[in-house]
Amino acid sequence: MTTDHRTRPATTGTPAYPAVHTTDATVTDPPSVQRRAAATDPANQVWTVEAVRALGMTTDMATAAAILGFGRTKAYELAKNNQFPVQTLRIGRRYLVPVSAILRLLDAD
Repeated sequence: MTTDHRTRPATTGTPAYPAVHTTDATVTDPPSVQRRAAATDPANQVWTVEAVRALGMTTDMATAAAILGFGRTKAYELAKNNQFPVQTLRIGRRYLVPVSAILRLLDAD
């Protein structure tokens, strides 16, 4: 008798990460994964002056864009055309934004 390895054996109890179903019948990540993703995404964070200062000397383009209220794609487009609202530093293929420039723009320095 051969075993079909494509199917999982039936388990009892609740799964470790139950799927969360939305009204349109799509499956999303478990709440713990959603919270972790929201905590690491700069666009989903509320930016206070203290949070901006805590970033250090420089930050990445996505974080700077979230602080200033626009998206990552627009931020890179503005930086490429030298139209980003604050000074940007291009190091290789990477853009960095000085936190002090953001704080000056927000009049929080």
